[in-house]
Amino acid sequence: MGTMTAKDYLRQVKKARSAQRRLVNEALTLREQAERITTSMSASGGRGGDGRKIENAAIRLADLSEEFEQKAKEYARIEADVLKTVNTLEEPYADLLYLRYFEGIIWEDIAHELHYSLQHVHKLHRTALAMIHAIVCDYTQEVLLSCENTQGSDADAGAGTG
Repeated sequence: MGTMTAKDYLRQVKKARSAQRRLVNEALTLREQAERITTSMSASGGRGGDGRKIENAAIRLADLSEEFEQKAKEYARIEADVLKTVNTLEEPYADLLYLRYFEGIIWEDIAHELHYSLQHVHKLHRTALAMIHAIVCDYTQEVLLSCENTQGSDADAGAGTG
């Protein structure tokens, strides 16, 4: 898994959602600025300034819209990948990880929801993290091996032609 822990892997969901919220907020702020500028220009009969503010805001909105589209796809992929991994676990492990990392529920409420003691929930969490670690490590090794095999076959294919 490299330097990413199982918790880091699961926390990608929260980070992706947070980054997406920042983009949305920035877009809303720019849109509000553009509307204020437009209203101001309309009130002054279109006089005053060279229109650069609204042009710059419109350009930034267009750039942000493109960035938002790309990031939204990336964040959706991250969330789907993590959810797919979590869903490979049996209950109660999958439920526990979903409640904690996708819903952001605190430990006490998870314990209540799953009808376990807080101590038992923490024990289940440690076990679930170990399971996630193993799954992600297995997948990473599989990808690396397929890359090595591909590189080897490319080298072998090129050896006979040269």
